[in-house]
Amino acid sequence: MDEAKIDIGVVPGRKCFGLKNADLVELMELYPGRFICFAGVDPHDPTEESMAEIDEYVVNGPCTGVVIEPCLSENEAPGKPPMTVDDPRVHPIYEKCQEIGVPLMISFGGLTNAALRYMSPIDIDNVAEKYPNLTIILAHGGCPWADVMCWIALRRANVYISPDIYAMGGPGTVGYVAGASQLVPEKILFGSAYPMTPMKEAVVRYMGLGIKEENLPKVMYQNAARILGLDVEA
Repeated sequence: MDEAKIDIGVVPGRKCFGLKNADLVELMELYPGRFICFAGVDPHDPTEESMAEIDEYVVNGPCTGVVIEPCLSENEAPGKPPMTVDDPRVHPIYEKCQEIGVPLMISFGGLTNAALRYMSPIDIDNVAEKYPNLTIILAHGGCPWADVMCWIALRRANVYISPDIYAMGGPGTVGYVAGASQLVPEKILFGSAYPMTPMKEAVVRYMGLGIKEENLPKVMYQNAARILGLDVEA
């Protein structure tokens, strides 16, 4: 992070991969001020368990938001069949996050999702419409639906896109760069998807994508800072 000149890292608690939310608390205690963590919640768990996790680590703990990964393939999350983001089992999490006013990150798009039918842009649009006061951050940016995701982010004030590695030269890059340059410069968030991409390399590649220069501070810091309650002008 120091080499990449990244002051603050946002860490999602990827519960489906075995990370415990207690690990996030330990990380923040070890490196005060360097990390903002999103508590991992698994929609496959009983609703009561999910609500208890949110209460312990977000409402009464140091985590800033919640992260879910309902669309993962069973290769990534063995024994947990993928579900769509509009599955009724996920809605109590949306309701809880909207009620307590914290952002929700959804792993949505990319190669770890089970199939295209589990990551339909229509499902995200439905959720955003139903929960207009819920801030939704789409990790992996809904790839391969770059253009459609930018349209949704334009139409839905509560939807933000973090395309991370899928804006670094892949097929969706043109759409994400156009969104950051013209259509939705306030809705695109830099992300490295570390350790998939080294942080310094991710910063260099984002800075060289061709995003309109005056919008780079928004994409690289200000948009995320606004969502996370940080000083936007820092």
